[in-house]
Amino acid sequence: MRYERFDAWFRKEFDWTFWSIVAVVSVMWGATILDFALGLGWGWDKEVLWVAPLILLTAFAVRIWKVVIDKLVDRFRKGN
Repeated sequence: MRYERFDAWFRKEFDWTFWSIVAVVSVMWGATILDFALGLGWGWDKEVLWVAPLILLTAFAVRIWKVVIDKLVDRFRKGN
């Protein structure tokens, strides 16, 4: 029973962290594009335009590995 509670907590927290990263990076990327394209003068760093996709790709890769590891752990726990 303790494992199930920890597993549920970990999955919830990991999902929350993942989607928070996606939201923040997406907002920064969108604001940078708007600032660059429309000349709004916000002063956003143009490096975000190429760094943000790398951050998102890394976050998605970590999420995929987490899902794979979760499935392996569930399989080993059930004895299959």
